[in-house]
Amino acid sequence: YCAVPFFNYGGVLADNDSIETQLINYAWLTASANGSQHIEYRQTHRMPNLPCRDDKVSMILELPEHKECLWQNFGSKLRAQINKAAAHTHQVKIGKLELVDDFYQVFAQRMRDLGTPVYSKQLFINMLKQNASASIVVIYVKNRAASVGFILGWRNTLEIPWASSIKDANNQDNNMLLYWHTLQFAIEQKYECFDFGRSSKDASTYKFKKQWGAKEHPLYWYYSLNERNEIPSITTHNPKYQLAITIWKTLQIWLKKIIDPNILK
Repeated sequence: YCAVPFFNYGGVLADNDSIETQLINYAWLTASANGSQHIEYRQTHRMPNLPCRDDKVSMILELPEHKECLWQNFGSKLRAQINKAAAHTHQVKIGKLELVDDFYQVFAQRMRDLGTPVYSKQLFINMLKQNASASIVVIYVKNRAASVGFILGWRNTLEIPWASSIKDANNQDNNMLLYWHTLQFAIEQKYECFDFGRSSKDASTYKFKKQWGAKEHPLYWYYSLNERNEIPSITTHNPKYQLAITIWKTLQIWLKKIIDPNILK
């Protein structure tokens, strides 16, 4: 069980420790009765008396009121990479349902390259229909979607839970242009912060997000476990998943779109 799967945040909501404990205990009783080996609570604050992973951080950038100020805050190398991508790009679109197919094609291809099952397209369609803040950003090169992002707003923060680029276009820095246009959109929509999502400390994704000026915010993933189990290691670094990852990298995209959503359930 996971409090909120697919997302970075989702844990116990309570205004005092007693209620928090009661919720955790009841959740564990329910999960155990259904045969679950663990529950994962994705918290932004510390909780007592539960096993915890704290190797992940959220990378969040405080946004200025004007995009020109943000541009001036970037280093010269970052600005050069954005300009390089702009020279190759033919079109940038920010929209909703009309961009789902282009988004999903790039996203599914990237998940295949990583050896990871892809979410159902219907998940993204549902979010676009049910959340007014949800949008898609697509960078096109020669009329082909090359880099895509799915963004969600909540209160004063815009978040990008999913972003992908096709492998053969990576040398054109389209990913840099994707984030630059997304940050501009966030400022235009009057958001105060931009959440780049979670990363392992000092990983390549962490360094990528840090160059934009993002600051790390600790994440605490707590677990309810039975006495026989340890904190699960559901990551691509776990040796027991390597065979599955290798096989997944060889699958055709059309086949992954059919079988992956059922596996992810």
